[in-house]
Amino acid sequence: MEIPVKPGVLDLDAMYTRLNLHCTYQKNMFPGLIYRPHASPVVLLCFYSGKVVITGGRTVRDVHEGWRRLWPTVKVFIKRDETAMPPPQDETAPPPAVVEWTPEPVKHAAFKPLQEHLERKRKQAEAEAEARQAKRAKRAVTEASSSTGPRPAA
Repeated sequence: MEIPVKPGVLDLDAMYTRLNLHCTYQKNMFPGLIYRPHASPVVLLCFYSGKVVITGGRTVRDVHEGWRRLWPTVKVFIKRDETAMPPPQDETAPPPAVVEWTPEPVKHAAFKPLQEHLERKRKQAEAEAEARQAKRAKRAVTEASSSTGPRPAA
């Protein structure tokens, strides 16, 4: 579930400074702050862009409950810029949650080299199997022709 909290951006440095007992934030390893509040059914991945990913809930109810409980904490760290729209009148209510999600089939350009590599490997394996089969057939013919005649005396 992805919920934008724009306008503005999240101040992840301030959030980490204030909530560091429940957060993991290493900018050089992962661009988001991982917020694991005590006794919460969910974990939040908070990004500078203002997006928050809610994960870890076993049910949709857990996700909604977790977001309802954690929204007041997250909204404190939203940096408003002057060009952004004014905040909504009722800031105590969390933004609406988007629950419906349909996965799209994976057809990404990044997978094309991998697919081509796997196809080359498959063709190479087939060619090697055909070569082994031809070699076995040739050996069988050679053995059959040599075993039909009398054996030389030693």
